[in-house]
Amino acid sequence: HHPIKIFLILFILNSVSLFFNLISAWGIILPFFVILYMGINIGVVMYHSLEGKFYYVGLINPVAMLELPAAWLSITMAIQFSLEHFLNLSFLPKIAFEQYVTYFLKTIIPILLMAGIIEAFLISKTDKFNHSGQ
Repeated sequence: HHPIKIFLILFILNSVSLFFNLISAWGIILPFFVILYMGINIGVVMYHSLEGKFYYVGLINPVAMLELPAAWLSITMAIQFSLEHFLNLSFLPKIAFEQYVTYFLKTIIPILLMAGIIEAFLISKTDKFNHSGQ
């Protein structure tokens, strides 16, 4: 597998997924369901892929240390917008949705770019290692 193809697939899927997190803000309570689903999904996938062993070690890798905070940022923005926009909570700053999109593009996309590069590199090296029989 070519690292650039791996990178593009990872980057596009992660970007679309986290952008969905952000636009879930328009669903009033949808961000809460998105974060619940995300948490369950991460927990179950990690637990089963590591077969219950070293679960927390799986969270200490360059990808998880970049992609998870990016996901948390996107869903936090969605929750904040949703609460302020639909419930008009006075203690939250009044931020236009377009500003959240700008922040997404300037902060989350670069984080996903770094994560995608690292992950594609690691996958390609792991793939070569596995095929060489070492």
